[in-house]
Amino acid sequence: MSDFNKNDWCWQLPDGRVWGTKAAAFVDEAGAAAWLAASGLAAIPPSPADEAGEWTETGLRMALAFYGLPLGELMSLAEAKAAKLAEVIAACDAALEPLASSYSAMERSTWDQQVSEAGAYLSDAGASAPLLRAIAEARGIEVADLAKRVMGNKSALELISGAVLGQKQGYEDVLAAITDETPDAVSRVSEIAVSYRLPGLA
Repeated sequence: MSDFNKNDWCWQLPDGRVWGTKAAAFVDEAGAAAWLAASGLAAIPPSPADEAGEWTETGLRMALAFYGLPLGELMSLAEAKAAKLAEVIAACDAALEPLASSYSAMERSTWDQQVSEAGAYLSDAGASAPLLRAIAEARGIEVADLAKRVMGNKSALELISGAVLGQKQGYEDVLAAITDETPDAVSRVSEIAVSYRLPGLA
């Protein structure tokens, strides 16, 4: 008898449908037969029971959640959209993270002040700008040069961040537009390929 392998297991519902955890979907007759032959079992195990002790789709969903397995075709539209939104957000964070990864947390905490002082200095060279002046002195460069670099970095960051955030919101718009509660809608959500493009890159 085959040992239970949650990542490659089959359960059969009373209506005859067979769920394959490897595919995260209902498998066809040939797929079910192939799994059964490889398992060494006499029959495909019945679907896990629900809270009422019935072998139902609800019980199957409960078992998948218990084992941390994907719901696949059993996912509701709301669940599919929530999962895809989490993917969109994570990919957005991953796309933007390199912009700050080469800076310390302390340095990042001064960015707003640096921008404020740089703007003030470029408008009036007599402006106080204590942080900018201290940085420039330590680096051995002119305050004016540093101020221009700070403002240039600000513009570049805004360009990249704006492009990425615009794409993120575009994905959110696509998700919001899918409202029909059908298996096809769930499939359309699941098939959305999330990929962020940075300005200047193909």
